[in-house]
Amino acid sequence: MSKLTNILTGVGIGAVGVLAITQSLDYLNDRDPKIYTDLNSQQADYLPDSNRMYLKNNQASSFNKAISQAKEIQSDSPFFQQAQADITRWSKVILDIAYGRASEGDLSGAIAAAKLAPQNDSSTKLIAQKATEAVQIWQSRAQKQNLYQNYLAQAKSTIKPGQASSYNKAIGILQKINPEVEQYSEAQDLIEQWNEQIYLIADRRAKDGNLKQAAAAAALLSENSPYYEEAKKWQTSMKMP
Repeated sequence: MSKLTNILTGVGIGAVGVLAITQSLDYLNDRDPKIYTDLNSQQADYLPDSNRMYLKNNQASSFNKAISQAKEIQSDSPFFQQAQADITRWSKVILDIAYGRASEGDLSGAIAAAKLAPQNDSSTKLIAQKATEAVQIWQSRAQKQNLYQNYLAQAKSTIKPGQASSYNKAIGILQKINPEVEQYSEAQDLIEQWNEQIYLIADRRAKDGNLKQAAAAAALLSENSPYYEEAKKWQTSMKMP
């Protein structure tokens, strides 16, 4: 079996896939359902025809198909208990894949994977419950992500170079983005950049002698921006109201 494990690992079947394959070979025989795998011809030469498996690294659908085949093993089969154990183990792998995708920000992939966890099996009831709860959380998060992505796009499209009020309006849109979402960091960077642009517009107007317009632009700066304090300084030095 070590030769098979080395071959599968070398051609890209990960540790989880190798474990599932080698353990399944221990209990499947010609009388039990066949489980097929995406192996090339070289790999397939090392697997008995009755023991092809449908397991592919990091593909939840492959484990779901393997579970479906394992469920066909009847209770009077000497391999039934092993099949039930595999169903539970592979269900956990599916959920782990889903969590892994979510941690990488792939919420749609995480949701798709979690939905492949068996829902109507007593041995995987707890796993199914966790999958359902995770899907609800990820769906809510995905909706918020879409909303905040729209805020970013809307704010960027509002900008009109040289027009201080457009930067101010765009900043107002970005201030709707909550600190706990991943878009917040980008939003804060843009707010800082756009406050700088407002300040530069105000400063340029002041240097050109357009003091009233400079003051109007400076009034559009965010009060928590460092440029707000800078604007107050030159307003005072120029005796601007």
